[in-house]
Amino acid sequence: MLRIISGRWRQHRLHLPPPSVTRPTTDRAREALFNILVHGYGLDFEGLTVLDAFAGSGALGLESLSRGAQSVYFMENNLQVLKVLRANIHSLKADEFCSVLKGNLPDASQAPCAVDLVFLDPPYQQNLAIATCVALQEKGWLKPDALICLETSIHDIPPSIPGLICDQQRQYGQAVITFWRVQDRGSF
Repeated sequence: MLRIISGRWRQHRLHLPPPSVTRPTTDRAREALFNILVHGYGLDFEGLTVLDAFAGSGALGLESLSRGAQSVYFMENNLQVLKVLRANIHSLKADEFCSVLKGNLPDASQAPCAVDLVFLDPPYQQNLAIATCVALQEKGWLKPDALICLETSIHDIPPSIPGLICDQQRQYGQAVITFWRVQDRGSF
């Protein structure tokens, strides 16, 4: 069972897709991630636009909304998981702040708008991290100061990603969360 950690929906329970279909970010890793965003980056969620790609239950995007984000785009390709995601959004009465897109990067079309914050949690062992991050850049998903939070297994950590700079990395069991920023083209 997952719960919203903080904000207006604090302690609200979220439905989970079957474990055979998804691998939710653990409560410990989610709480640490949001602590880093708030205290390490000084991120104020008020007014942010967020992308939760490979969304699963939508826990990361919904946590952002609970903390004051303006809107969240959820991207998921599994029909069974999409039902759970939509049920979680509906249970919070958050439909007007959410856009659910069927599909996943890197196959998605152009972004409807650029976002401030991206959560990426692609399936492990499928080498999707680099292609997904390149697609984010090519398809207009990123504002110039956007932050990408990428969760991978310890075996899938990309050593580098074209156009992005690694800010920091944290390990939680077999999961690693890496924080990436758009490379400042003016610094060459």
